Amino acid sequence: MRISLFFIGVLCFACLSVAGQNRHLTDSERKELQEYIRRDTLPVDVKVLPSTINSHFSEYAGTLYPDSTLLFTSMRADRDEDYDHFFETSWYCKIYSSHLLPDGNYTFPTALPSIINNHNYFNSNYFYDYHNHDFIYSRCKRNKEGDLKCELWHSPYDSRGWSKPFQA
Repeated sequence: MRISLFFIGVLCFACLSVAGQNRHLTDSERKELQEYIRRDTLPVDVKVLPSTINSHFSEYAGTLYPDSTLLFTSMRADRDEDYDHFFETSWYCKIYSSHLLPDGNYTFPTALPSIINNHNYFNSNYFYDYHNHDFIYSRCKRNKEGDLKCELWHSPYDSRGWSKPFQA
């Protein structure tokens, strides 16, 4: 909500010139706008996650859940020497899990089980409904023409673990 208000404040600032009032803000208007933005903007502390999470490959789509579980996708090569040959060799995307510890560190990430991370697909771009335990994610595979085709898959989670995924 507050971030939205920040953007509305910036939009209102831009509206002064858009509305044909090509004039500079008065000192009073500028101070009022600055106070409005300061008051309605949440402070954000952006930090790079440790090397436990960030490898020299590509990690993305990280989400930290209330139980301290961090889910994220990583695109990696089977071997380090494949790093320079993107998609020409054995590259894959898997969804990983780690846990935020009380001291601020993370456990070493583990790939979700093969029922989710099928080795025949690039597995990524997930959504996990923490309350209903539904997991929806993308599986992508090259078709005969060489194009990457992606589909949504769904896997409910219960006390026994992940259910067999089905196309959403």
